[in-house]
Amino acid sequence: MMDKISVIVPIYNVEKYLSKCIESIQNQTHQNLEIILVDDGSPDGSGAICDEYARKDDRIHVIHQPNSGVEKARNAAIDYFHGDYVTFIDGDDFIEPQMLELLLKLHQENNASFSMVTYRKVYDSSSCFPLIDLSKVKTRILSQDDMMKGLFSLSDMDPMLFRVVWNKLFPKDLVKGSYFIETGSEDTEYNNRIYLKSSNVVCGMVPMYNYVQHSTSLTHDSFNKRKLDLIDSFYIMYNTLNGHKAYQAYCLDYMYKTIFYVRHYSKGTPFEQNARKKSKYFKNLTFKNLISNDAIPLYRRLGLASLYYMPFLYDLILWYGDWSARRRRH
Repeated sequence: MMDKISVIVPIYNVEKYLSKCIESIQNQTHQNLEIILVDDGSPDGSGAICDEYARKDDRIHVIHQPNSGVEKARNAAIDYFHGDYVTFIDGDDFIEPQMLELLLKLHQENNASFSMVTYRKVYDSSSCFPLIDLSKVKTRILSQDDMMKGLFSLSDMDPMLFRVVWNKLFPKDLVKGSYFIETGSEDTEYNNRIYLKSSNVVCGMVPMYNYVQHSTSLTHDSFNKRKLDLIDSFYIMYNTLNGHKAYQAYCLDYMYKTIFYVRHYSKGTPFEQNARKKSKYFKNLTFKNLISNDAIPLYRRLGLASLYYMPFLYDLILWYGDWSARRRRH
């Protein structure tokens, strides 16, 4: 009997994209699936679309709940799923027909804690690629340290690969009892805990997840509360990493870069004062640890300290980057 894969799809206001998402899951070359659609109180027609697909495919299970956010939507499915493996897909994206087959093959052939693939940014009019020979897919085996470096933008690979949950296949034991919490970056915080329980990962170097770009996406909005809450996310991760000096160093490094980002891009928005207060609050909690953690090179510690106390330097760096980019274009 083939291993069963539980596919968890949190859904909110995505009726325009939902059918394409669901059908991309139904049409996988690996067919032993449990498809869990969580309608998170969508005011549009998403809930009805879920019910219609469930009537026609007994692999589909629908959970309707009052709007509670993507974290609680995924958590409801984590309490429900029965598969041997779990993957997460967003309701406005779609996947290549061989994605789940490849993820399962990679995991079972490489003695890894879990598997993942790469992604491509597409528009909703995009279509899937032709089928490929999965035996020829190039792979990379990454250690726990590699994963942590990737999570905090210290890797030669795209950091998004390590921060999202939707390009991965987790054995059920990694997921059961591990719940998402509401932060500015729930996927990153969740993966931080998963990586601590993992020894390595195998990555198939082929884009199998289609990340749909559209103007209403929250991640593409101007400065908002979720971006303000990014600092909280990294502080939560920092505490979770207690006892792992090197990983705490990676996290502190990125947390301070996040403070600079939030402080800069909140200017002129209703969040500006709160951003300053939050930045100071988390600096007071962590600055001594930043300065004393010798897993961070001394020049970096001094640089981060300088950028905190002299924010105009960060503004200057951004200005220079924009100026250089414009000059190269001309």
